[in-house]
Amino acid sequence: MKLNKITNLLYLTLLVALSSCFTYSNIQVQELRKDDNSENLIFENNDLKISYFVWGQYGQLKTFIYNKSDSIIKIDLELSHFVENGFAYPFMNNAITSYTNSVDNKFVENSLVGNTLLTNTYSNGIKITNQTIPTNSIYIPPKSTKVFNLFTFGSIYSNCNLKKATDSSSLTFNQSNSPFNYRTLFYYSFNKSESNIQKFENNFWTSKISNLSEYIYIKKEDYYLNECKKGIKYSKSVNGYLSGNRFYINYSTN
Repeated sequence: MKLNKITNLLYLTLLVALSSCFTYSNIQVQELRKDDNSENLIFENNDLKISYFVWGQYGQLKTFIYNKSDSIIKIDLELSHFVENGFAYPFMNNAITSYTNSVDNKFVENSLVGNTLLTNTYSNGIKITNQTIPTNSIYIPPKSTKVFNLFTFGSIYSNCNLKKATDSSSLTFNQSNSPFNYRTLFYYSFNKSESNIQKFENNFWTSKISNLSEYIYIKKEDYYLNECKKGIKYSKSVNGYLSGNRFYINYSTN
């Protein structure tokens, strides 16, 4: 009997020691809203319709810009900025990628670094052209959309009232007390004009921050290799919090 007690004590000690060495993977999800308190990050004026999809690690600022007008719109990248909590970051100093699908399985990738536009064209996954163009502006044809992956912008938020996740913990904010306030400033003109430059400003802010443990934010989702949903059904793990106005940051706790 005494031997059993000693064995159980050793087993318990080993479990405690092992558990202290484990690293638990957790996620922080940050949710954004715009000025009218809606979750739909779509902004419009008479000339442009701009939509943001930020889902991704640290927030991927994917930006859809639709030219509503009947003229070419020129966006000045030297003047246009992303602003976080009062600190401005010019678009032209960050990587901007434009994706365009075209016929014959071609895929055009435009990457802007500094004031140089690098254009790669792929056909069936193989790069067939490579072009470098100095630029400090982007042109959008009438009644058409360009898509840009601007850059990552999010950062982890720590607060004594926000627990490191063992289950779940969240805090909500209004626009005045939010820890993160964002603005994008797009300066543009019509038909390659250098005069009559106009500004389109978009404001959004962090409305909710949640720390979640791994088993909460991962869910199973069924899918088919066939687009008509025929044949074998497969299952994959996806993030249950995926949304265009949210992004996540992975972090670990011991």
